[in-house]
Amino acid sequence: LRSTIIKQVYLDGSRADDDDTVFEEQGPFLALQEDHLVGLCHMCSWQLAALAELCENLVEFRGEAQPRPQVKFTDYCSALVSSLSKMQSKLIGLGYFERFRRDLTLKNQMTPDYTNIYQIEHLVTIFEKMHALQKKHPAITTSLYLAGLTDVCRVINKCCSLSVNENIGQFMNCFSEFLPPQAKAQMRGEKIVGEHIPGGGEPDKPITTFEVEESEHMEKVLVDLMKTSLPWEVEETSQSESLEKLANFVLVLLDFVSLNDSALAIQAVQLLSRLCRRRKDFLEAIDDIQLLAVGDHDKFNSLEPWVKECDRVIDRLNQIEANAEQDKWYLKKEGLEHYAPEVKPIDWNQDDLESNKGRFIEERDEKERIIEYTMKEQYRQVVVRIHPSNLQEGKHVSNFDFDIRGTQKTDALREGKGTEDQGEEKAAEKDDEATEGAAENESSFAPLFVGVISSSWNPPSNREEDSADFRLQRLQAPTEFFGCDEMGKLYIRGQPIKETFGGFAQGNCVGLELDYSEPANAKLFIYVDGYRVAAIDREMEEGLIPCVIMTSLQQIVKLQQGRPRRGKGLLIRNPMDTRVEENLLAVSITYDVLLDTFYKQFPGTDRPNELLYQGWNSSFCTSSIDRRTEYISKIKAFKNTLEPRKVSSWCINCSLTGHYLESARFVRGARIAAQKAFISFYTNTSTHMHRSVAKDWKTLYKQEGEKTVESGLVYVDINPNLLYGATQVYVCFNEEDPAQLSPEQDPEITMHLKLTQLLPVREERSQLVKLFNHFTAVCRQGDGHLLKYHKVEILALRVLTFLRSTPALC
Repeated sequence: LRSTIIKQVYLDGSRADDDDTVFEEQGPFLALQEDHLVGLCHMCSWQLAALAELCENLVEFRGEAQPRPQVKFTDYCSALVSSLSKMQSKLIGLGYFERFRRDLTLKNQMTPDYTNIYQIEHLVTIFEKMHALQKKHPAITTSLYLAGLTDVCRVINKCCSLSVNENIGQFMNCFSEFLPPQAKAQMRGEKIVGEHIPGGGEPDKPITTFEVEESEHMEKVLVDLMKTSLPWEVEETSQSESLEKLANFVLVLLDFVSLNDSALAIQAVQLLSRLCRRRKDFLEAIDDIQLLAVGDHDKFNSLEPWVKECDRVIDRLNQIEANAEQDKWYLKKEGLEHYAPEVKPIDWNQDDLESNKGRFIEERDEKERIIEYTMKEQYRQVVVRIHPSNLQEGKHVSNFDFDIRGTQKTDALREGKGTEDQGEEKAAEKDDEATEGAAENESSFAPLFVGVISSSWNPPSNREEDSADFRLQRLQAPTEFFGCDEMGKLYIRGQPIKETFGGFAQGNCVGLELDYSEPANAKLFIYVDGYRVAAIDREMEEGLIPCVIMTSLQQIVKLQQGRPRRGKGLLIRNPMDTRVEENLLAVSITYDVLLDTFYKQFPGTDRPNELLYQGWNSSFCTSSIDRRTEYISKIKAFKNTLEPRKVSSWCINCSLTGHYLESARFVRGARIAAQKAFISFYTNTSTHMHRSVAKDWKTLYKQEGEKTVESGLVYVDINPNLLYGATQVYVCFNEEDPAQLSPEQDPEITMHLKLTQLLPVREERSQLVKLFNHFTAVCRQGDGHLLKYHKVEILALRVLTFLRSTPALC
């Protein structure tokens, strides 16, 4: 904030802490122009003088005492006085009052009218006249009247600083007499060429006590301070008159202290203290004053653009921190942590397997949890639930994935469905045969069901199995079933509803999400290859168990292990998936081509690899392409079956760690080094339009005993500039078919990441460093203290506030 008393001054005596540069450069763009501000100064002075005369007339008019005025009238007058006093105080505090008075003096335009405007006698007069009115009518003690007196007292206190500034001005005029010729030439703006100094015949004045006391300007300062008087007293006032005015003013203040108003009493005491220490104020101001060279003004102008830019940089820093908090809020709102739960083994219900094994289903791979429908007669449906222990108590959201390894051949039926969607004459003419085939097979076609079933459901008894009604129910969902079938029909309590989606086929991964976060409004969400295609939120109950219902030959389902696949990429969580390396978080993810599984690696430790995801498509992220294509793909999933093929890109998502990518290394088999454009990388900040192609492959060595040998692998380091500020990294297999990968050619496909908690503020930090380095270079030139740069000081204080910010920003 600008000090009313001069703190920094140039050699020529002008204030260095006024923001005149900004006023002159941006004057046309200010809401209040110079004429407006001059008008405000004039208005305050004239209005206060007129109100002082009004108060005098309220006491006595033409020699006759006046009655007590109405309370409303005095309140309105007091409110006006209060507003004018606050305006006057603001004009003085901002320096406009002194500036306009100085400009008129330099132009020799300080006429008697202007002299009255830029003096403070009218403030003292209104103060004394309001006191006289209150003494005449002691009942005038309303809150508005006392508030007006308080505001006037406050602005008079500030005006005492103007008197100190006048003495400092005289002191600087005295000081300039003793400057050497070089400093005087610089002060006058004259150019020094070689050793020639303009006005060089002017002798140096020695700084001695005698010479200082002989100075006319110093004599004025000493005479003013030796006189016991009010600070604003004119020079011609005699000592006796000054003493009388001082005594009367002190009595006025003491009267106001006795009015039992705390705010007025405080301001009156502070003003009284200021009157008693005006010599001390001058001496302290001289002791604290900071002298600057005249040439600093230009350097300040040169730094102004830097200051403005860094001010904007600090705003961007605050915005980056706010955005980081907003991203955390979005992650929590999205419930992304539910897509990356702790990995625990999931298994089928053994009772369902044992009761049907050998008769209706076979467990093709017990380790991989793959089951197949094997009943040749196909007269019954088989419900296989997951084990109830997989539904943890107290867990509000549960996720399960089913990999569809095989379905009944339904080409004719699916083609018939497509022609039905197309409708119209063209479809009927074009696909008559397919439609007829679908009609014939529709009666015998029994779809695969995926969903949840009530815990109260019981398997049918042997007697029920032999009935004809039971065999017809094979084509229908059980009455306690919620979910979908492979054709995209949705079921609530076993009854189909009108809402449908595109369905699923062999090779798709069907995900179920049970949401009990609102017990009174349970929900079931269905995903196909990461796309949410359906939501069931009606008649849901607690205790539902995920299941598959197999009805026909060729139906094969695998219960996926590891984390669920929801189209968010390979989600990394802290600290379960990370380790600490060199004060940074490190993550290593490797893909086993033979087992089609992603693992977490912990190199340098005895900790074995841990299962992360199953299936190549676990790395798929719906946002790995541009937003428009992403939305179109999601819309298509509601109508058409998603094509079950291996995706061509990985997404490693580190958003849940709350950290940012620092470095990344990608490792593959040595044969990839010959293919320069097979792999590229991009991040969520660079988008898919800006990529880095993997071409500088380097051989990876390993240690065998005391020897270092080639490992048969190569690696490439991703450009750090591409990773900066990102939380997701994408690996694109551009010209390569992921379905053709083999363990022989790629014994290991690994991504090593290092994460940092520091926010991406590199550019902003660099800009701040440039400013302070530039400021330091200017200071080292030795041209004064350069304390005029108060904006740099304010900016530095704003930078220091980051010490209280989050560790990520510091």
